[in-house]
Amino acid sequence: MRIKGVGISLIDAERFRALRLRFGERLLKRFFSGQELEYCFSHRFPDPHLAGRMAAKIAFRKALGEIISFSNLEVRRGEQGRPEIRLISGRPAQKDETFFLSISHSGRLAIAHVLIEGE
Repeated sequence: MRIKGVGISLIDAERFRALRLRFGERLLKRFFSGQELEYCFSHRFPDPHLAGRMAAKIAFRKALGEIISFSNLEVRRGEQGRPEIRLISGRPAQKDETFFLSISHSGRLAIAHVLIEGE
């Protein structure tokens, strides 16, 4: 296996909150699945979680080196609580590809790192 792509993205959660308040549901439905929204809004402060998922999608697009719609990507918690990214539709995942995702947020900032491994 070799590294096919690496991406990283940093988002200001407070700035994301301002955008969410300005554009509301239209923004959320454009970028997030129902499951992502349910998870993020289950927290007292959803914006760091939303910003983290947005950063993950941007980092994934950078690692992939292709433009893919944000609505075709979904960030979920895996079996052991680790974040995972899935292609819902659009470009199919290659059978030899493995996606690695790390998300962190603290205070105002959310960061995500994606590594794509494959043949």
